[in-house]
Amino acid sequence: MRHAGDRMTAVDGATPRGASLTPVVLGPVVAAGHTVVVRPARFDDHPRWREIRLRDRAMIEPFWARSPLTWDARHRRNEWVREVLASRRHMASGRALPCVIEVDGDLVGQCALTAVDISTATAELGVWIDSRLARSGVATVAVGMLVDHAFRRMGIRRVVAPAATDNVAAARASARAGFHREATLAGWAPTGGHDVVAHDLWVLDHDDLGPGGLTTVGLRMTDPTADPVDIDALTRPARGLTALPHRHDDAVAVARYAVGRARTRVRRIAPPPMPADLDVAGTGLRLRRRGVLTRPLRAWRSPALDDLCGPIRPGAWFDTDDADVDYDVRDAHSTIGRISLVGVNRSQGFAELAVYADRGTTSTSDRSLGQAAREVLDQAAGTLSLRRISTAVVSTDVRAARLVQAAGMRYETSLDGAACGRPVGTVEVWGLSATTGDERV
Repeated sequence: MRHAGDRMTAVDGATPRGASLTPVVLGPVVAAGHTVVVRPARFDDHPRWREIRLRDRAMIEPFWARSPLTWDARHRRNEWVREVLASRRHMASGRALPCVIEVDGDLVGQCALTAVDISTATAELGVWIDSRLARSGVATVAVGMLVDHAFRRMGIRRVVAPAATDNVAAARASARAGFHREATLAGWAPTGGHDVVAHDLWVLDHDDLGPGGLTTVGLRMTDPTADPVDIDALTRPARGLTALPHRHDDAVAVARYAVGRARTRVRRIAPPPMPADLDVAGTGLRLRRRGVLTRPLRAWRSPALDDLCGPIRPGAWFDTDDADVDYDVRDAHSTIGRISLVGVNRSQGFAELAVYADRGTTSTSDRSLGQAAREVLDQAAGTLSLRRISTAVVSTDVRAARLVQAAGMRYETSLDGAACGRPVGTVEVWGLSATTGDERV
């Protein structure tokens, strides 16, 4: 959570979220007769990247993020240049640590830590690898180096690997590597040609690993006598990432990316296409949308608020370039709460709900606040074309449960709070999702 409140706050004393992540090269490690290295992506990786992903389309696309582009168009060189530049931007801002997997000098896949949140010591893991190396242990070794680096150097204590429930290969690989299935969410992200797909959350904690970490686990899949690995001895800074492109088409792609980023920054300070004011029928409440430029002043003047519900993944706000939607909730006399849609991603069709309430409000006001949240959800589903809206509440918080029920959300599952960036306790996930047949999304 990024606002006032003491029940869903970050771990005390941790490094602030958003600190720059240092690009590194990890390895080499010899696994199953192959030399494995994990490193940042380069522009010249494109031919090999395109070759593998076009060949393995049937195994990758059903579980990959949805896009309006064709699979072939998504793998043109200009798209790869954009991906490389985005990965560098995310590293610089502390959002993610994306890498490629190199085996015997050739690119064979990618692995990344995303939604990195140092304040709660959590991150998400994603990986794909050339199908010809499936079940060889190479992917586990590569992921192991990245995860061990995160545990050792980045202060991460828990890694969550979301996988579509029908991704049998990912489930098998996660279990072999020592991850345990924490929960199943009815909707997590749009993948393949689907609006929203149910995902299992596979979790690995720092304390689950013995000497040598996850890298050693991968090595012992093919060599049970392998010695423990010291990840510090295999880590060195990456060089040459700021070099200018030497191809004309790469330079053009870089320039277009810069223009696109400038447009995105403008879009993020523009008012979202939501009504500026809303009356909540039958409650006497009125919603007033916060302007992007006036948020800091209004926040300073707002009363102390409890955070009743918030994003499942506090770090997920890094994953979108759309502006948040914020409404002050007012009765006849004052502001009694705030309703926000954060992590809004209109292209993918999802967002997360956060609601904050004045500590002096009554149970009747909580129900009214829930009705106000429902009004915002209904407006957002239509105006922003959202297909998935979710939120998380502490399981023992009766007040929060009453509110999200009044908002018309559905209970989906419970999970360890640490799996979604909470320091302790059990968290309930509530949502509105196309996969549940809810006509409001």
